Order: sequence, then C-alpha cells, then structure tokens
Amino acid sequence: MREKSVQAGQTQPNKWLERTTEKRGRSDADLHTAIPQMVTLLHELWVESDQEQIFCLAEPMGDDVRALMLPGAKKVWTVEARSHFEAMTKYYEHMRWGEYTTEHSSDYEPYPDEWLRIQQGAGKKKG
Repeated sequence: MREKSVQAGQTQPNKWLERTTEKRGRSDADLHTAIPQMVTLLHELWVESDQEQIFCLAEPMGDDVRALMLPGAKKVWTVEARSHFEAMTKYYEHMRWGEYTTEHSSDYEPYPDEWLRIQQGAGKKKG
C-alpha cells in the first residue's frame, strides 16, 4: 500500500492538504487553525474483476454500494480521508490516474461528525 492511514482526530501534513491550500490561497497553518478537528473516515477499494471496481465508505455507509458487487469481490486497499475531495484525490493517486478535479465546492467540505459516529458505532458492534 502506498498510503499510510491517519487515525481519526490526528492531523498530519500531506500532499493533498498542501495542494488544496495552495489552490485556495491559504497556508497549511491557516487551514488547520480554521478547521482544527476534521472528521476522518475510512474508505475501501473493492475489485470485482480486471475492469470492475468500487471505491466507497467503509462500514454501513457503503453497504448499499457493496451490495451491488459480484460474489468474490476483494477489498484491496483502504484509506482515510476528511472530505470527498481528499478521498478521491488519494484514490486517483493510488490508481495513478493523474490529478482529481471537481467543479463542486461541496466536495471540499469536511465530512460531518455524525458520519464518524456511524462508522465507529458499526465497528464496535462487530467487535
């Protein structure tokens, strides 16, 4: 795996954050001050065949998507991210597809705190 996961609640400088803050005209320090505790959610990459794959949130928030997978699909990679944009940027980097871009400003918004509670609650139920 190329990516190293960051535990929920931890802040770690990364290429995604540097690129994002450069594009928005803010320094890394400004972003961490403005949003000191961003929720970090686990995402999964599942491969069904050479041409079919699914990248989705882990735990119950990805259940509907994973239900569409063919039998025998395998989880091949996981990564944590604080927004849809960060998740997709890391996914594109992992797949070596180039730079991920979006026209939707909402993709930059941090994930809601409630989503972390849902993901963590599902993990506790399994354990």
